Amino acid sequence: MLHEFAVPKFLWAEAVNTACHVVNRACIRSKLKKTPFELWVGRTPNIFYFRVFGSKCFVLDKSPKITKFDAKSLTGIFVGYSNTSKAYRVYLPTSRVVIESINVKFNENANEKTEEGNSIVDIQDGATTQEIEFQSKDELSPVILEELLNRDDDNLIGGENHEENTIDTTQDETPHDETHPIPQPVHEPPEVLREVSSHPLSNVIGDPRESVRTRSGLNQMIGHCAFVSQLEPKSFKEANVDPNWIVAMQEELNQFKRNQVWELKQARLVAQGFKQQEGIDFEETFAPVARLESIRMLLAYAANKGFTLFQMDVKSAFLNGWIDEEVYVQQPPDFVDHFNPDHVFKFHKALYGLKQAPRAWYGRLCTFLLDNGFTRSKMDTTLFTKKRDDHLLLVQIYVDDIIFGSTNATLAQEFSSLMSSEFEMSMMGELNFFLGLQIKQLQDSIFISQIKYAKELIKKFGVEDSKSLDTPMGKSANIDADEKGKPMDITLYRGIIGSLLYLTASRPGYTDADFAGDRMDRKSTSETCQFLGGSLVSWSSRKQTSVALSTAEAEYVAAGSCCTQLLWMMQTFRDYELKFQKVPILCDNTSAILISKNPVLHSRTKHIEIRHHFIRDHVEKGDVELVHIDTKEQIVDIFTKPLPTQQHVELRFKLGMLELKD
Repeated sequence: MLHEFAVPKFLWAEAVNTACHVVNRACIRSKLKKTPFELWVGRTPNIFYFRVFGSKCFVLDKSPKITKFDAKSLTGIFVGYSNTSKAYRVYLPTSRVVIESINVKFNENANEKTEEGNSIVDIQDGATTQEIEFQSKDELSPVILEELLNRDDDNLIGGENHEENTIDTTQDETPHDETHPIPQPVHEPPEVLREVSSHPLSNVIGDPRESVRTRSGLNQMIGHCAFVSQLEPKSFKEANVDPNWIVAMQEELNQFKRNQVWELKQARLVAQGFKQQEGIDFEETFAPVARLESIRMLLAYAANKGFTLFQMDVKSAFLNGWIDEEVYVQQPPDFVDHFNPDHVFKFHKALYGLKQAPRAWYGRLCTFLLDNGFTRSKMDTTLFTKKRDDHLLLVQIYVDDIIFGSTNATLAQEFSSLMSSEFEMSMMGELNFFLGLQIKQLQDSIFISQIKYAKELIKKFGVEDSKSLDTPMGKSANIDADEKGKPMDITLYRGIIGSLLYLTASRPGYTDADFAGDRMDRKSTSETCQFLGGSLVSWSSRKQTSVALSTAEAEYVAAGSCCTQLLWMMQTFRDYELKFQKVPILCDNTSAILISKNPVLHSRTKHIEIRHHFIRDHVEKGDVELVHIDTKEQIVDIFTKPLPTQQHVELRFKLGMLELKD
């Protein structure tokens, strides 16, 4: 069936289905004298709709973009019958798809093979069949060749038609029902042909501003036109309906593939979410994502317990989330359904680009995990835990990226299998790269770095040739606003600041507080950092909202800021089965420590805002405790003061910043 009309081999499945369809309705069982269809259904099958497999056919084009002068049908190849309707299945070579339609016209004789030989067969009804013998090119005399080459040229440039150069064919006309042998082609004698010589250009009368058209120039023009298409397409859409252009484009793509010019990446259909209206197309859009502090806390816990973290990715995650609103989307251009061109898509699930897509996906994943025995953290809603005996499985979610690990390797393997049974997953093995962080897991420790990201920033902002320094600031440096300086590009400045802020995701931050550090408004900066088992997991650096009147007040406000972060971490670690009491906050200011322990009001403390005194309550409850540390042992001096190189290196080492070597 495939070879009869040279049907492409990849349509072999269509040929098999068509063969089964025909055999079940046309082949009679010798013993029962009935077809399989009749034995199964109980009635004689109708076979008048059968068509020749592989025959040429024409399908009605329902596209709304066709004009009055365009073809109303699409040329295709008949490949079978529909299993659900009375439609025919047709393969369209131009778009390389198989469609079903009942509006099909067939030309089953268009693909018939003719016998080899130099003969033409007239298949019209009532016409006589005669054979015409042609002379080969080598048998034509030079005179005939010259006539064929020069006769049209003379007519085009104004040559006269002579009666002796024409053949009167009226005498050969015969009635349609009579047959006569076709005479051999008549060769005119050489003497009747008039040799037309080239005219002198000086005899040509015409517009002197225009060039004279000669025979040789005309021959070159005709020869050029013979190898140029009559109409060059102006767009891909026009070229895509021309079989010659399709072949040419495919060959060009094959060249790219052979030379490995590119690699295929996943494409996504994205909705135009910016056109959605709140209350009509969407309601709630918030979806939680993991904080970087949560990721570092998980890494510190894994390093302390000595288990390995793994990573997996959910393929097309947003397409798994169910939505409650009615959302309609137009069909993508050039991918319109031929049978329903005027229809639109009504979504049951989320699509990339919809405002509620992240929330829908989080809801689907959260429901699935809770139904399978997981517990969601109350403080960090992206953290899910599952306990079995004395072992704990931890799962951290960041949209479609999932980090998980357990003190029991069996629990981690079971979770991987559980996710693969519900969603299409991409297993990425051990955690080594996440959110721009390069993670190195060793037997007894975990290192975080951003080497790749830092190098990209250096290249992006063009500072490859800049000189490196041992310390971020000179010891005697005083930074003030340059009132006479040239304004910097605000877009570039914000880009640099944003990039540097993200770069701090893998390095220790700030702690303690300076006093009136900002030389413009004299406000202090609260700088805090928190450790877990010797690993720095959280830090912050924020300018205080009010001007501190003393170093004690600045330190007291900074201690309160540190306490808020510690309370969040303590409650989160309860999901890790960890409990803390009297977490020490190291401070080198004795006055600030006394203010936190003694609720006294005097001239130097009565003006402090009430919200900064909440640390007293937690000191009384025993949640935290301010502990004095010698100024020489205060690591945070590296963030608040310009230091000599040696002291800077020592404090950097105490913060846990090491050089990772292969």
